[in-house]
Amino acid sequence: MTGNTAGSQADPGAAPGRLARWLRGRWKSDAAASSDPVRIWKDAWVAGMEAHWNGSQPSSNPHASQSPAANAWAAGWRWAAHQPDRRAKTGERLAHPHRRRADKRLLPIGSVSATTVGISTIVMAGWLWKMRRKRRLTSDGE
Repeated sequence: MTGNTAGSQADPGAAPGRLARWLRGRWKSDAAASSDPVRIWKDAWVAGMEAHWNGSQPSSNPHASQSPAANAWAAGWRWAAHQPDRRAKTGERLAHPHRRRADKRLLPIGSVSATTVGISTIVMAGWLWKMRRKRRLTSDGE
C-alpha cells in the first residue's frame, strides 16, 4: 500500500495494522513513524521476548546500556521468562487458530486430527440411523 514490500510476507491477520499505517502515512512520513518512541519501544520489547524464547541470555541485549530500547528489550526478555512459547503451532486444532498451546485438549489422544474425528462422527451417525430404521421396519412388520 505504501510501496514498501518488506512487509509483504506478513500474516493475513496483520492487514488492519497495515491499513492503519497506510492511513497514518497519508499525514505522517515513514521517517517520522520509524522514530516514534512507542514503535521503537515495542519493537525492542518484541525482540527481547523472541530472544528469550530463542535461548539468548539477558547479557546479549543489543541496545546501548540504559537506553529506552535496552530497557524495553530487557522487559520483553523478563516477560518471556514467565510465559510459554506460543509461537510454534502444533498439530490440528479443533478450535480457532489463535488458541494458545497451553489450553487443554478436547481429545486425550494428541495425534487424532480434526478430519478423523469429523469422518468418524459422520460414519457413526449413518450407522445409528441405519440401525434405527432397521428396528422400525422390523417392529412395523410384526
